[in-house]
Amino acid sequence: MEAIVESVQNAYKERERPFAQIAFSALSSHELGYFMQSQMLETILCARMLGVNAFDQPAVDSYKEETQRRLEE
Repeated sequence: MEAIVESVQNAYKERERPFAQIAFSALSSHELGYFMQSQMLETILCARMLGVNAFDQPAVDSYKEETQRRLEE
């Protein structure tokens, strides 16, 4: 998991894309559901305002390649 998190962050940094890192000390499945729903809606609304297709994922391959490289090290 650490390799994936670091790879995603590096892929975003290399492309100068903003990202947020959120940590919870304790979380129930109910609270997690609320949080995930708010994040999905935020993503959709922000993408629409920026004229970006929120359902297209061009950086997915980048972080997968980065993760593979880190895991091989």
